[in-house]
Amino acid sequence: MQPCKTDYYTCSCHSAEHTLRFDYDPDDGELYTTVYLLAYRPWYQRVWLAVKYVFGRNRRYGDFDCFTLDPRDRDRFVNMAVTFQRFHDRNSTAV
Repeated sequence: MQPCKTDYYTCSCHSAEHTLRFDYDPDDGELYTTVYLLAYRPWYQRVWLAVKYVFGRNRRYGDFDCFTLDPRDRDRFVNMAVTFQRFHDRNSTAV
């Protein structure tokens, strides 16, 4: 049993709040993604969003922020994706 390989990517804006985490499990070929996108809001906006949440009023399309991959991380990101693809190409069943 091999340990998971974990890669972290920080947005090109260098904000620690804009972070992607990928965990690749080489035993079963699963790629898990954790997205942490949190834009700072003043306290009164957070309270108002909390009150709306308690009463079941959410935004129509949810809350979003963005992540821009730093070009210096491109090769590392591509290598992770290619590793994931190769595992599934080797272990896929013909339909």
